[in-house]
Amino acid sequence: PSAGVEGAGNRLRNRVLLAGLITLGCLFLLVWFFAPVIAQGRLARRQRDQADRVLRHLGEGVLLVDGAGIVRLWNPSAEAITGLDAADLQGRPADEVIPGWAELRERIPVGDRASAATVPFGGLWLSISGTRFSDGAVYAFRDLTEERRLEQMRSDFVATVSHELRT
Repeated sequence: PSAGVEGAGNRLRNRVLLAGLITLGCLFLLVWFFAPVIAQGRLARRQRDQADRVLRHLGEGVLLVDGAGIVRLWNPSAEAITGLDAADLQGRPADEVIPGWAELRERIPVGDRASAATVPFGGLWLSISGTRFSDGAVYAFRDLTEERRLEQMRSDFVATVSHELRT
C-alpha cells in the first residue's frame, strides 16, 4: 500500500510540476510577444513628454484647435502674451473663449506653407501663422507690439524730419 501512495504522490507531484512549467512557459511567451508593444508605448510616452516640454518652453504662443473648433492646447507662452488662462480656454469653443477669434480666424492664412499675418488682438499686435492637419489646426503667434511701436516712432521721426527739411 505504501508503494501505491508513493506512486500516486509522484504522479500528482509530476502533474503540479508540469502545470507550473506550462504556466511559466505561457507567461514567458506573453512577455516575449508583448515586449515590443510595451517598448513602443514607452517610446510614445517619452516622445509626448518631450513634445510637452518643448511646447512649455517655446517662446511663441501655440494654439491647437480641433476640427470642431474646440481649444485643445494653449501653451504658457500664449498665456503670457495674451493674458488668457489656459484653464479657462481648453476644452471650450475657441469662438466663445478667445475674444474676436471668429474675425481673426478669417484673417489668418492657414495651409501647408502659411505665411504669417499681423493682426490686432486686444491692444496687441500679433504675428500669427496657422497650419492645418488631420485633427484641426495649429496656430503659432508672437507679440509684435513693441516692434510696431518702434516702427511707428521711426516713421513719425522720418515724416517730421522730412517736413522740417522742406520748410
